[in-house]
Amino acid sequence: MENQEKTEGTLELDKLEAHPKKKHSGKASRSTKWQSKPETPGKKGPTFRTLIALVSKNKVLVFASLGGLLVVAAVVLYYLLLPKVGSHGVGSGTDGMGKIVYKVASSIGDHHDVSFTLSIPFKNDQEKAELMEKLPKIRYELITAGSRSDIAQSIMQKDFEALRKHILKIVHELTGVPMGKLDLEGLALY
Repeated sequence: MENQEKTEGTLELDKLEAHPKKKHSGKASRSTKWQSKPETPGKKGPTFRTLIALVSKNKVLVFASLGGLLVVAAVVLYYLLLPKVGSHGVGSGTDGMGKIVYKVASSIGDHHDVSFTLSIPFKNDQEKAELMEKLPKIRYELITAGSRSDIAQSIMQKDFEALRKHILKIVHELTGVPMGKLDLEGLALY
């Protein structure tokens, strides 16, 4: 009986068939989702319908992106493409007036130094450029002006009002700006 049981057990084992295993080529098998999907020939990337579906789902994101793009375009247009409308600051190229503030420290006469702040108005960028070219010459004029008797007398007496008028006259002669528009502040004599 035991033999029959063994035989039956072996018979059952004999009925089982073993299939030979496939040999691997050395590469790891890729079992991912995308391999199981059938590929459609000729279609690459999302279709128009899928794009419309994505846009309709993410309306807030799309409108926020378009709004940000609109704001950036408006800022670029405002400041770069339309400078006359964009900013009306000093020296921006507009027809408005600006002011150059120029600090001067120079020798005047034999043993004296003078320092002051000069404010000169201008109307446009061309006039500003011309003034900026002429302003450094003020220092050299002051060095030679100390030898004139009227300026030397103002320096000796420390008459700041007369010295102020002489300096404004020198600036007027160099720049051509009317003396009434020139402003001289912080005049100090050492």
